[in-house]
Amino acid sequence: MRSLSTYILLFIIWFNCFAINKFYAQNNQIDSLKSFLSTSIDDTNKVKCLKDLFFEYEFQDSLLANQYIIQSLNLSKQLNYKLGEAWAYSCLGFLHEDNGEYDDALEYFNKSLNVYKSIQKPKGVADCLVNISNIFSLRGQYVKAIESSLKSLKISEELHDKERISSNYGSLGTIYFGMEDLPKALTYFLKSLKTYEDLGLKKGLTTRLANVGVIYKEQGEFKKALEYYFRALEIAVEFNKTKSIMVVSQNIGSVYDDMKQYDKALDYYYKSLAISKEINDKNTMSMIMANIGSLNTILNNYKVAEEYLLKAFSLAKETESLSNQKITSEFLSDLYEKKNDFKKAHEYYKLFSSYKDSIYNIEKYEDITRNELTYEFDKKEALLKKEQEKKEAISKIDKKRQQLFIWFLSSIVLAVTIISLLVFRTLRVTKKQKQIIETQKELVEEKQKEIIDSIRYARRIQDALLSSQAYIERNLTRLKNNSNPKI
Repeated sequence: MRSLSTYILLFIIWFNCFAINKFYAQNNQIDSLKSFLSTSIDDTNKVKCLKDLFFEYEFQDSLLANQYIIQSLNLSKQLNYKLGEAWAYSCLGFLHEDNGEYDDALEYFNKSLNVYKSIQKPKGVADCLVNISNIFSLRGQYVKAIESSLKSLKISEELHDKERISSNYGSLGTIYFGMEDLPKALTYFLKSLKTYEDLGLKKGLTTRLANVGVIYKEQGEFKKALEYYFRALEIAVEFNKTKSIMVVSQNIGSVYDDMKQYDKALDYYYKSLAISKEINDKNTMSMIMANIGSLNTILNNYKVAEEYLLKAFSLAKETESLSNQKITSEFLSDLYEKKNDFKKAHEYYKLFSSYKDSIYNIEKYEDITRNELTYEFDKKEALLKKEQEKKEAISKIDKKRQQLFIWFLSSIVLAVTIISLLVFRTLRVTKKQKQIIETQKELVEEKQKEIIDSIRYARRIQDALLSSQAYIERNLTRLKNNSNPKI
């Protein structure tokens, strides 16, 4: 296993050369896409090309990115290409989310959701629900965020889509982290990581590893937190994931902050801040500035602290992020208390309390619990329904088998009956024929006897006649002899 110093060195080396390498790689990709766009006809491939160009410019030139995705949307409508239309709405949602314009982002994600529903694309529906959940979470609307995320999870489970299931777990973990329910957040983050690791994929592990690191950091297990963070950073660097590097760097800085290694903390904060400015991620920018301000409060650099914290609070209000406003107002209260400006300290503490109450209260907790119970009930009900359907299917199969067996047995009985009747009929015919033969034999024998008796009778008559003939002949001979005396 690599040591922490190895990871740090790896990050520093990468950070110095990443911008140059990325610049050339992106330029080649952009040139290729523009070349295709200049020669392509108005078809679905052109829609996809415009979408790809949007992603290339999303964090470089938001105006140009917006132009490309609007072109993609208009062409999709012209071609009646609903899938392209759904993509375009989602991309516009991402663009407004990047700029902290959450109302507009939510509107476009809902438009995308409706199109996906109309063309019956459940994966697209699940993705849109997660995007909507993220917006609600950023705004501190955790009840709605959980409701949307659970709907997405249900679809993903029905599709047996482990990658999306992992994302849903991560989304739920983020929501519970925002609600400061660390045990539940850790449970979902670990489930997300495990589900994704089972897929054998690597690229998407960055976020999942970092999420687990966040919880360990909050629980004060800094060694474990850094272990997960540096694993996440290594993968982010390997795949050139700018936004992931920004977030993980900020998180590493916060661990060193808690460990009171302030120089290392500021180093990672400033690197993360530079990337957030480069890609114009106002939400992350607000969080990093708040952390830098808080750290400078600890170091008694009040002027620097106030500058960063006020900027952070302004950005948090601009992006309508209740969670960032809550954190920043708490940091400002701490700052003004240290400066002995108790009036401002009290004002910001009241703001902190109101934001905290807005984000999380008993009524909302009950709603969230109700949503979870509803989800679990629906899940169990779905399982019971499947079991019942399975039993009914087995019962139908058994019933069909029984019917087939009855038909088979009936067929055998019928066949045996028919054969028996045929045999019986044959025996009757044979017996009758035998009787006829016997009768005829008796007649023949009787006739034969009559003939024999007739022959015998005739023979007796003949014998009787022959006997008389001989007697006459003897007498005639004797008489003849007597009539001729001897001389």
